[in-house]
Amino acid sequence: MPKHDRHSPMDSWAGAPDIVIADDQAAAGDELARRLRGVGCGARVATTFEAAGCAIRQGASHVVTELRVNGVPAADFLKDCGVPLDRCAVVTAYPSVATAVRFTRMGLAGYFAKPACVRTVVDALTGRGCPPEEVSACAVTWPSLDRTIWEYLNQVWVMAGSLSAAARCLGIDRRSLRRMLAKYPPRL
Repeated sequence: MPKHDRHSPMDSWAGAPDIVIADDQAAAGDELARRLRGVGCGARVATTFEAAGCAIRQGASHVVTELRVNGVPAADFLKDCGVPLDRCAVVTAYPSVATAVRFTRMGLAGYFAKPACVRTVVDALTGRGCPPEEVSACAVTWPSLDRTIWEYLNQVWVMAGSLSAAARCLGIDRRSLRRMLAKYPPRL
């Protein structure tokens, strides 16, 4: 378990929320759900907003979503989902200042870049936040620069559809990109 998600029984949240995670990348949603369950929250993964809506009707009280799920903007879903916006958060692999400002102005509980600290997400959803003396305990352990670069190159490759197209998008030689991607992922 990552260092920033360790907790003792005293850290559990009383009346932990039941959270639906809307993310079209099932592996990412499952990982976040596993970490949320590890701190005592109820967590379900929905790979479409329709499935997330069903989970909300079945009792999910909080929503964590990616910016877009199957091409549908999260802002459109969140406005009509029936869950108060102060119980919703965005956890995204593609953060930007513009979208952070937009979602903050909408009144969301939080906007986080992946990988997000589970404690920080749950604190934002429940309105607790960290006391000033515990801010360092809630700090996210960031991946190394080499790992971030490797993940970025992989994302471009997946989005471009081929190694040659990815190399053109990045403005580098195809063979260089292939060598960079052939290595094992650097340590976090």
